[in-house]
Parts: sequence; C-alpha cells; structure tokens
Amino acid sequence: MRTLAVLMVLGLAWGAATGPGTVQAAGEATVRIASPSALLMEAVSGRVLWEKDADRRASPASVTKLMTLFLAYEALAEGRVSLDDRVVASEAAASLGGTQIWLYPGEEMPFRDILLAVAVGSANDAAVALAEHVAGSEEAFVALMNRRAEELGLGDTRFANCHGLDAEDHYTSTRDVARLSRELVLRFPQVLELTSQYLAYVRQHLGPDHTELANRNRLVRFYPGADGLKTGWTRQAGYCVAVTACREGTRLIVVVMASASRTQRDTDARILLNYGFGNFAAVPAATRGEVVSGVPVRLGVRERVELVAADHFGAVVPRGKQRDVQRVLMIPDYLTAPVRSGSAVGELALYLDGKELGRVALLAGADVPALTWSTLFVKLVRMILR
Repeated sequence: MRTLAVLMVLGLAWGAATGPGTVQAAGEATVRIASPSALLMEAVSGRVLWEKDADRRASPASVTKLMTLFLAYEALAEGRVSLDDRVVASEAAASLGGTQIWLYPGEEMPFRDILLAVAVGSANDAAVALAEHVAGSEEAFVALMNRRAEELGLGDTRFANCHGLDAEDHYTSTRDVARLSRELVLRFPQVLELTSQYLAYVRQHLGPDHTELANRNRLVRFYPGADGLKTGWTRQAGYCVAVTACREGTRLIVVVMASASRTQRDTDARILLNYGFGNFAAVPAATRGEVVSGVPVRLGVRERVELVAADHFGAVVPRGKQRDVQRVLMIPDYLTAPVRSGSAVGELALYLDGKELGRVALLAGADVPALTWSTLFVKLVRMILR
C-alpha cells in the first residue's frame, strides 16, 4: 500500500511547539528565578520550555483543587451531574477551616455556584461539598483523584483530600501540576470562563447580602492574556501558582511551587511568561478527535472514512520561525473494508528546517463494515437505476 506524503507550509500566524533541547531561541537570555521549583510549558504540544527542579515533591496547597475541578468537569461531561443540581452542604463541609464561603449544614446551592466558589474563591467548604455531590463522600472522591492521577501519568502525585490543606501523604510535583493544568485546559477550556474572573458572586438571591469571591490569582487582572488557573498557600507548602496565559494563539502554562512570598511567586511567574512569549510561538496542528483528512474505502458500506487526530498536537518554535513549519500528512491511497473505528491509519508530522518536531497518529473516525452480497446487490441496482 503506497503512502502519500503531502507537504504543506503552514502560513499561520499562530506560533509553534517543541521541547527541551529542541527549541533554541535566538539570543535568549538566562532565566533566573528565586523560587526553588518552577516550570514553563507550551500547552498544545505539552513541551517544556524551561524548568528548575520540577520533579521535587512538595505540598500543593489549594493547587490541589485543579484535580477537584478536573473531576467536576468530567462528571458534567458524562452527565453524572448538572450545573443546575442542588448541592446540599454537609456537616463535614460546613466545618472545614481555611478559605471558605461559610456554608452552613443543610444549605442548598446550585452546582454552578459551588464550582464557581472553588474555581474563583478557592473555598475549601465548597470543594468538599462538590466532592460529596459528585462521589457520595470526600473519601470516595479522593480515591477518584488518585486513580485519575495514575491514569494521567502523574507519578509524583498523591492526594489525601480535595481542598489542599496540609495532610500526611498529600503531595505533588511542579511537573505533575503542569501536566494536570494542560489536561484541564485542553479538555475543558470552559474552566477558563471561571478562573479568568477576578471578582465573582454567589448567593445572589440574597441581594446585598450576597457572597463576594475574590480571585487570589492577581495575574488574571494584571498580566495581559492571563486567564487562570489556581494559587495556593499553606505554611508547609509556601506560595504556589499554576497560571496560564494566551497571546496570539500561543498558550503557556507556568507552575511555581514553594515560593517564600506571594510577591516572589508572582514575580517568578511573570518572568517565565515573559520569557516564553518573548522567545517562542506555538503552531497548533490538530486537537484530539479533530478531523484531519479522509481516505477512500474499497468494498465497504461507506466509500470514505474520516481520519481524526489521536491527541492534541502542535509544535513550539523560536518566535519568527512559525511560518517555516511544514505539515506532512502520511496516509494510504485507500483502505479496504472492514475498517474499525479507532484503528491507526496514518500520521501527521511537523518539520522545521528538515528536522521533525513531532508526529501524531491518525485514527479511523468510524467503523466501515465490508459489503455483503446483499448490500453489494442493492448497491449495484442503485447504480444501474441512476
């Protein structure tokens, strides 16, 4: 079966993606930050552009709530909960300390407001109420958190609760937080509609007695393009942040952990964002499940099958080189039925100056059963009667 390679230069002003050792920014300056652990990632490709001790384990504080939000959006996507659900606050939720919206036992609040209180206000009581509503208990929800962390390959992460207050056997790493942030943003970009808000309100039915939520992520107000994600602080964790910002189609994720102060944390995050936007650009090529191409099918009930990307795919290149990226589509001239949905059919690759930046598998988007004698006869009759 012959392979067709189609080369198309991407004339996009979007920008591109690569990783450590493959991205070289012309005249790049040395990056210095004070925080002990940090990482800069381009979101679409997932490539790391800069890092410092990114695998050290640390207490995540309220950055924990990124997984809480992730599981909440999964439950919404699967129809297990809805934004209009009435969440009833338990004694356990209402008694939790730290940042809160002062839920009282038995209080009912729409799931959408509970979600907002977690995403913007970082409310610990709302996080527990959310967990209990989704999984039946916080313990069951934490089990889901750890299972999902394992499935996502977060090998340096372990959760003991859904809110982030210091606890034994509750830890993560800067790299794992960046990976989780990327998965959250790419799978559920609607989360940014919440995390980008600097001020929000719940209990609005109470009129002037409504509860104001103030976002502790000052970057969403003061850094152009920043629209998420989560800050955290405890005595054990220090000051932490997972921040994402988008400019001209390039989305960056920065994670800073264990800073000595909020000012240091925010300053280091700004330094890394400025470095990323100043030196690199992203070239998105495909999103997970996006139709990239199609292939004719012989002897099938359908004459053509769409090919979809197996994962989010793009590249990062030095700023100014994004127009030089080449798109290489490698697919067969045709397939012969039967074709099974999800089977690997071809690949899409990106190249710059003759060097491969990466590739993604292309999967059959649907089943195409083979023609039977009866379906073949019907098809022949239809062709004759045309």
